[in-house]
Amino acid sequence: MMASSLPRRTWDKMTVLLELVKFSHTLFALPFALAGALLAGKPWPSAGQFFWILIAMVGARTGAMAFNRLVDEKLDSHNPRTSGRPLTSGRVGRREVIILFVFSFALLSYAAYRLNPLCFALSPLAIAWVCFYSYTKRFSWGSHFVLGFSLALAPVGAWLAVRGSFGAVPIILGLAVLTWVAGFDILYALQDMEFDREKGLYSIPAAFGIRYSLFFS
Repeated sequence: MMASSLPRRTWDKMTVLLELVKFSHTLFALPFALAGALLAGKPWPSAGQFFWILIAMVGARTGAMAFNRLVDEKLDSHNPRTSGRPLTSGRVGRREVIILFVFSFALLSYAAYRLNPLCFALSPLAIAWVCFYSYTKRFSWGSHFVLGFSLALAPVGAWLAVRGSFGAVPIILGLAVLTWVAGFDILYALQDMEFDREKGLYSIPAAFGIRYSLFFS
């Protein structure tokens, strides 16, 4: 009986971890990465390149989300909107989340290694940037644009994975992703405007109010 319950407990824990990082939302970032890869194809990226680009993207996003949940644990526990998240509600422990983000970033690094030397060399910078985002709302309302830049790395990174060099096309696409994500995140932050003001956190809604937030978005 104990042996049969072990797979069930493992599956339940994995489900909670996937909920923690909103794994289903990875689909929103996938088109950006694939667009960068397709635009870079000469004439078409290989199946192996597509595979490792996908692995790199999943590793990057999962690691970034897990790290963000750790950094924001105390804040999330005081926010009625986020107090029920898996980490703050106790359904998953900090140790498990740490293992998840370390494994995810290791997966990203290995995928970058399999793609080409430039991707592997730049992978630590990508990891540092997406982790840096988690701290920005503590000192700057520009955090929305830092998040946008984080997702803008997807098409640029996919282009580099295929071409092994930079180009104007992925940068233009990356800028489009940056503005789209930042605009959406400003609207998302409207939910926490009063909470952010109370806790001294920075966001465009907290700094400028609803009217100007809609304008910025």
